[in-house]
Amino acid sequence: EGGGFRIRLSDNEMRSARALQEAFNLRSTVAVLGFAVRSLGQMLEEGQLDALIEQQRNQPARGGRRDGGSRDGSGQIARSMGADRWVDTTPANARKADRVEPIYPDSTVIVVNRDGRDVAASFVHQTFGPDDVFEALAQWEQRMGRIHAATQRSRPDRILSVDLVDLVRTARSETIEQICLFVGVSVDQDMCAWFDANVTHESSHAGRWRRDFDADTCAQIDEAYLGACERLVSAGVQLPSGE
Repeated sequence: EGGGFRIRLSDNEMRSARALQEAFNLRSTVAVLGFAVRSLGQMLEEGQLDALIEQQRNQPARGGRRDGGSRDGSGQIARSMGADRWVDTTPANARKADRVEPIYPDSTVIVVNRDGRDVAASFVHQTFGPDDVFEALAQWEQRMGRIHAATQRSRPDRILSVDLVDLVRTARSETIEQICLFVGVSVDQDMCAWFDANVTHESSHAGRWRRDFDADTCAQIDEAYLGACERLVSAGVQLPSGE
């Protein structure tokens, strides 16, 4: 079929795909995949899989290893692509850190914290998310709370939190070393060269909320942000460093 990628399913997976296709009158295997991902994602978001996740979490790991192998097979996939580990940069991973753990027990999660005012300002320029800066700021507050709750339910050794301002400006080398030590890789010259070329203070758009809005709106944003920060701190959430 035409599309962006091809996958190979086992015989058992094909039987399950055909059963879903017939049950829900879907046109193709690709449609089954999309339907399954959307449905499971919605059920996960609504908490309908919590009992199953808890059951899976309580099962002992079978052959989980720090060398990139795990019971889910992601290590084999990575090695087939000439890599020794699998990296996924989806932002929602931090909000689902506890739910990822039973599926990928050897996974690590790096939470990159950014000033909520800049997050809100960035949101309104995207095609997704709120187009109102105050709605976007409220969403940032909600997500910070969910990240905190998810990481608190995870093994401490799986989670590392860093501030974006440290990564791009105030402590670049130290933060890179901290991340590399956490994931078990060495800092090398090629990595640092790529980082210097691609991860810059300018590209992080730090302080953009001050540039994107007039003085009155900035004052309102600052007031709303202060209220959000006070609520988050009272809930035990660690706040990002501001510019």
